[in-house]
Amino acid sequence: MIIQPILTVLLLGIFFFVLIQHHSGRLLRPAVAIAVAVGIFFTWMPEFSNKVANYLGIGRGADLIFYIWIVLSMLALASLYITFNKQERQITHLTRALALH
Repeated sequence: MIIQPILTVLLLGIFFFVLIQHHSGRLLRPAVAIAVAVGIFFTWMPEFSNKVANYLGIGRGADLIFYIWIVLSMLALASLYITFNKQERQITHLTRALALH
């Protein structure tokens, strides 16, 4: 299939992009490495994702991957919300300190 090398290159591109980011967190790099490894494995061995999905009571491997993607996306959104909320509090604190100065 032609999609397998394309997906592999895209996944490796994401991995190397995260590697060159100096400000990425301690947990992000290993998490992305694991996600990329699992993604490449499922890309080249899609029948295994079907076996795992059937074991978990899900009809197809593609559905399993989609459900995992939803959960990871929600975790990423929660992380972004927490980060933005923290930065907003810091900006408010700095603004108040500058106003009082």
